[in-house]
Amino acid sequence: MGASARRYYLPGVCVELYVKHDLGNLTKLGYGGTFGIASRKNTVTATRFYEEVLRNYGGGDGRASRSEYWYFNLVYLIIVLCGSVVSRVLEAVGLSIVGTILMVGIVGVHIIPSWRVAVRRLHDTGRSGRWLLMPVLSGVASIVLGIFVLFSDQGFWLAIAMFVMLLATIGCGVVVIVFLAQRSVDGNNDYGRPPRALEQL
Repeated sequence: MGASARRYYLPGVCVELYVKHDLGNLTKLGYGGTFGIASRKNTVTATRFYEEVLRNYGGGDGRASRSEYWYFNLVYLIIVLCGSVVSRVLEAVGLSIVGTILMVGIVGVHIIPSWRVAVRRLHDTGRSGRWLLMPVLSGVASIVLGIFVLFSDQGFWLAIAMFVMLLATIGCGVVVIVFLAQRSVDGNNDYGRPPRALEQL
């Protein structure tokens, strides 16, 4: 009886699918799978990349790998979700102001590191961090137009302009996400050396 298996790694977990076979008797065929903590220690990897980004709090120079960028945002998302749960609990016991301060603090602490690591991720693809300004500026323009819609006699045309700007914001956001997901440029580029491997952190 032989067996073939294939493993799929996700952050913190490992899924292994296998097929057992007997070439001498094809009626003996089985299949199954396992699910558990990833042997590659992806959870540790995520937290180490997260810590590295926070240590480089004000650094927008250099490059960031896809792993560093996406693992940082994964941990950030988990922290936000946990903070939201705690905030709801505090609200339920009459401490809503404490929950609000908690969420503002979480977001505030991560604003600059999130921006910096995104800039370095774009650098890693050979692009300028100014690409991040595209969805931001178009989003601000949409908000400004929305305010004018509420207080202007030309509301219809301003509403159309706002809708167009919203579409532009979504389009710019998609473009930036695609750039952030692209693989690293091999070797040195205009923004420095390739990102360090995890073992060097």
